[in-house]
Amino acid sequence: MRMSKPDTISLLGKWRDEGRIIQGMLAFSDNTSASTVGRIVELTRSSVKITGEPRCGILLNFTDVLDVEFEDYRAVPAEFKAQLQEASEAFLLFRLPQGHCQLLAYKTPDELPK
Repeated sequence: MRMSKPDTISLLGKWRDEGRIIQGMLAFSDNTSASTVGRIVELTRSSVKITGEPRCGILLNFTDVLDVEFEDYRAVPAEFKAQLQEASEAFLLFRLPQGHCQLLAYKTPDELPK
């Protein structure tokens, strides 16, 4: 489902406030990509910053974003649905001029099956 910029910022703010672990991935081609796992440490009307390891992270400037799609476990292949439904909240796919950025938000410990 396509999301507006205000709705995207609102959802990212919710994830930040909940302290969700975020897995971020940037892909520019079949041969060039990067990923990190961390938390949202900075969110403004113009960007989001996810930091994990001291020197690893993603800074996504919203002015570079062409559009945003919201998805959850229902959008993945059948063999992954059960596991993703248990572990993940949802993910956002940001289409960029020369690639894409995907942010996957994991469930908080109190939401995980016991």
